[in-house]
Amino acid sequence: MAECRLALLLAIDVSASVDPEEDLLQRGGLAAALLAPEVVEGFLSDPDRPVVLGAFEWSGRFAKEVILSWRRIETAEDLAEAAKAIGGGRRGRDDLPTAIGDALGYGASLFRKGPDCL
Repeated sequence: MAECRLALLLAIDVSASVDPEEDLLQRGGLAAALLAPEVVEGFLSDPDRPVVLGAFEWSGRFAKEVILSWRRIETAEDLAEAAKAIGGGRRGRDDLPTAIGDALGYGASLFRKGPDCL
C-alpha cells in the first residue's frame, strides 16, 4: 500500500530574470497559499494517507537546490513549518539564466527518489 496519497513538489525560479521583489512574492505567495484554509483542509482530509511535500529552487543548468526535503504533512503544524521554510528561505543565487528543462529533469529525479504515493 502507498505511504501517501500525493507527493507535491514545488519549484521556485531563482534565475536572473527574477528580481528580488519577485522572489519574495513567489516565496510569500506559496507560503500563504499553503496556509489557506481550503488548502490546509485538503492536505489533512485523509489522515491515513497524508500528502508529502517538497520544494526546490532552480536556475541555470547546474543550479538547483532542495529547500524543503520530502516531508509528510500530517498536522496543521507540519504544514505551517513547511510554509515557513518555503516563505522564509533566501535564494541561493540570482546570476544564472533560466533553464526550465533542467528544472523539470531535476524535479523528475526528486520524484524517482521520493515517497511511494498514489
